[in-house]
Order: sequence, then structure tokens, then C-alpha cells
Amino acid sequence: MRLEQLQYIVEIADTGSFTTASERLFIAQPSISQAVTSLEKELNVTLFKRSRLGAEPTEIGLQIIAQARQALNSINEIKKLSSLNYTDIFETITVGAVPTLCSALLPRAVAFYKKSFPNVTIKIREDGSKKIREDVHKGSADFGLVTRHSYVHYEPSEKFQLLFSGKLMAYVGAKSPLARKKITTYQELVQYPIVLFGEAFSLSDYILQQLRQYGTPNIMTSSRNPESIKNFVMETNAVGFGPDVSLANNIYVHNGDIVPLHIDDKEVTQFGIITNPGRATSTACEALIKEIILQADHFERIHLNMF
Repeated sequence: MRLEQLQYIVEIADTGSFTTASERLFIAQPSISQAVTSLEKELNVTLFKRSRLGAEPTEIGLQIIAQARQALNSINEIKKLSSLNYTDIFETITVGAVPTLCSALLPRAVAFYKKSFPNVTIKIREDGSKKIREDVHKGSADFGLVTRHSYVHYEPSEKFQLLFSGKLMAYVGAKSPLARKKITTYQELVQYPIVLFGEAFSLSDYILQQLRQYGTPNIMTSSRNPESIKNFVMETNAVGFGPDVSLANNIYVHNGDIVPLHIDDKEVTQFGIITNPGRATSTACEALIKEIILQADHFERIHLNMF
């Protein structure tokens, strides 16, 4: 039994819907369903009567949900005792984040963080790892959420803390000739137009380097916006690239509009937090980093290893 499972069943009971609960908790609906089903199996009970109209607690479900609510209230009281002085902190934290981590971690992390630090303002700059590393080095960002690859050199002055790792994948639209495949190669991909992230993203350099071994890449366009790239891929025969983390729980993948393809490539993408050891970090900033680490662990357990 996990704490988030108790949070899920209480939210479902309050909203009467798995879908609404997932939206309020910033968690994918299939993930909440899986967590509740797992809890039901562990307790050997049925907690909810599921129907097209929503979810209604069973008789035993009402009793368990009442206990879960009491347990969560007790935990919240403990948290209040440890965060009484945090409400007096007024400061601004600037975070640089690659798009994948900006969407996968920050919304949930910030939502939990603001409960303890309501008066801290968080500015998020979505960019590529190259630019984020530069901003952290100069001090224009307090810390960064970046990717690290084997082909990129990091300076000793850059402290990198690993959150989780992912594998590079290609993805195509449902109408692409490649959509029927599960595995592809750079030699095959160089025959198709590609859509890349901008120059600030080191991943684009790596992809071009790999493709150039087999020909001249046909770059259709580049963008910093992952949603724009996915739209290009869905509307054309172009190929997009990204770590499996960026495709986990993606609505286009779930609907079948985008098809992920494994690439015959052993390169691993590391996702982590980068800080400047030469600059002191505040209590509020350290707390935000810790919350992001917690949410990264949650994300890895729930969403990774999908492909």
C-alpha cells in the first residue's frame, strides 16, 4: 500500500470519476486505474463500482476511504508542523528545463511544492540543455533540468544529479510507411525527411551525426516546441526523435496517431538536475529540488518502461 494510492481513492470518491481525479492530480487516467486495481488486489476487496456514469464507492470502499482520508489528514498535519516558517519565504526561483522534464515533472512537483511554499514564485524557462547549462553557469538560472549524453562533455564545475535514464526513439505518423515497423536504423531513417529540435538541443547534433554516416539528412524543419514537432510528424511522412520518456503517457501515442520506433542504437539519455556548486542555494530552492527528485521517482515507477 502506497501513500499515492490513498490519495487516488480519496480524490476519486470526492469527484465521482477516475477521469476527473486524474485531471486534478495531474496523473494519467490509466495510471490511476492501475494503482487502484493494484490496491484492490492487495486488500482483496472492490473499492468502487465502475460504470459509464463514473465511480461509486462500495460499502467496504466507503469504510476504507474514510480511513484513508483520516490518514492523509494526519500526514498533512505533520507536514504543516515542518513547514510553518516556509510561508514567510518570499523569493523567486528561476528554473531552466528541457521540454520533456518541463511537462513530465514540473507541473506535479510545483503543485505539491506550493502547498509548503505558497509565496515563492517559480519562473520556468523551457530550452535546450546547451542554453540551460550556460544560464546555470552564469547564474541567470538557479538550477536546470537537463539531458546528458555520452558525447557531451560536462565541466567539473557542473554538478549533475541523475533522475532517470531513457532510450532514444524515433516516431512517425500513423500514415507513414514506417508505422508498421517496431525497430528501425539510421540507414533507413536517412531516407525520410526529419524534424528536429533547435540548435540549443544537443540531441539534434547527435542525430545528425548518426544520419550523416548513411547520407545527407533531409531536414524538413526544426522547432523548440515538442507539440509542433509531433504535429509535423502526424501531418507528413517526417520522422521525429526523442527519448522514450517524452513519449510515455503521450496522448498522440495513446490514440495511435503517433507510432514510436526503437532505433538500433545503444546510446542512453540521462535526465537530471544541474547546479553550480560555486553558488549557494536557498532553503526554498533546495526544497524545490528535493520535490522534483521525489516526483522523478514517482514518474519512473508509473510511466517508464512502457515501450
